[in-house]
Amino acid sequence: MKSILYSNKSYGGAEIYVRTLRNDFNIDFYSIKSYSFFKLIHVCFFEKSIVFHDVRAALFKFTRPFKNDKIVIHGPGKNPRLIKVIVILLSFTNCEIIMVSKDLFSKFNGSKKIILLENSSNFDNINLKLNSFDFIYFGRLEPSKGCDILIDFWINKKINKNLHIIGDGSLYNKYKNKTNLNVILHGPLEQSEIKKIIENNCAYYISLSFREGLSLSLLEALSSGLIPIVANIPSQKFISKKYGFKLIEENLSNLEDLINNNLSLVKIKAKCEETKFLYKNNNTNDEFKKYWRKALIQP
Repeated sequence: MKSILYSNKSYGGAEIYVRTLRNDFNIDFYSIKSYSFFKLIHVCFFEKSIVFHDVRAALFKFTRPFKNDKIVIHGPGKNPRLIKVIVILLSFTNCEIIMVSKDLFSKFNGSKKIILLENSSNFDNINLKLNSFDFIYFGRLEPSKGCDILIDFWINKKINKNLHIIGDGSLYNKYKNKTNLNVILHGPLEQSEIKKIIENNCAYYISLSFREGLSLSLLEALSSGLIPIVANIPSQKFISKKYGFKLIEENLSNLEDLINNNLSLVKIKAKCEETKFLYKNNNTNDEFKKYWRKALIQP
């Protein structure tokens, strides 16, 4: 069994997912951006079972309609209507289509081939030192993730708190030479380096992405105990319901207040500990592991 995804970046939901499959289940992956079309066609013809990640990669499924494959849909995409049509067409092939969040499942549900298997990810063994109360975003640096809006907001509003931006993408070159003492653009880092920055410096995770399935970066932040400041979209309503945190409104009217909350050290520490506790008790990855172990035995 192999995975195929479109991107060759280090960050993003699909990218984290395929690396989890590789590291935990020895399911290696191919990137459409990194391999030739002929190499991918060769893989499609000769591989016994493939996990396609998102619609662009899943188009290759039409080259092998009768083989037993998996398709993982990580988010609603730029054109949800078109994606829904393609998913319906894919459901006529021999496959199982996995939705990573309840919100996605509710939008696409209708075929017995479509199942819900919620994302699962965490950073192990992080203990926040809370030496400072910095903010962090780690993920793809793309307009679709709201990274440009976040950085510009920080600079224009002269936010006097540190914002760590970690990742790569089309916006990296645009901002890497912009001088601002409070916006620290690290570029792509290894997971161990990200953990070190979180542990030593951070108390908050922030993202202005208004189009998500179930963000793996957000789950990793929650598992670390970081206080989330994220967008008010259906797939992130649980942040308000389960954790009690306010969400960012689409017009950003409450964003500055959420950033400048003026919480005391005692309250920040308590909220971080509670976040980590709630995540640990509400998010086991048993179903995720069980599903992929079974898939390897019965591809």
